[in-house]
Amino acid sequence: HSDTLGTFTYTVFITSHNIFPYEGLFEDEVYRFSAQAMTDVEYFCVPTKLFEEFSAASVYQMKHLYVRLSRLLRLHELRVRNVVTSSASMRVEQSLAFLLKELGEVDSHLPIALTTSDVAAISGTTRETVSRVFRDLKKKHLIAIDHKYIVFLDRDYFLKFLR
Repeated sequence: HSDTLGTFTYTVFITSHNIFPYEGLFEDEVYRFSAQAMTDVEYFCVPTKLFEEFSAASVYQMKHLYVRLSRLLRLHELRVRNVVTSSASMRVEQSLAFLLKELGEVDSHLPIALTTSDVAAISGTTRETVSRVFRDLKKKHLIAIDHKYIVFLDRDYFLKFLR
């Protein structure tokens, strides 16, 4: 989602077995979101009205939606709280924590390649700042970069930002 000038983009990563978007269900008349695939994806589209009718008719589906929305709201509240810090370096580290939480696999490799420009856009800072933070994190053996794939060497260091 971006602002009217297109200068700010709020990026959300969607993993498998999720719907997109949750926002606007049962109230919006116009679909106003866009998505960009960073990996190969398979997807299917369900007309909003059909999905809403199915969901409204099922207590189990509504509970499932509520639980998903609650988790998503908690994650975004944390993300907003953490990334409003004035320290650009801290925003980069906190953005990495959210990437780990949203996309991190069991072996701590992110499943998508990210450039320093991608991370800069996510964290609201410059590519140069991201490069400097990456260099420092690599020196401290907290991350490794393997062909634009981030590997978290110390998951606990990053997960502390999500508490």
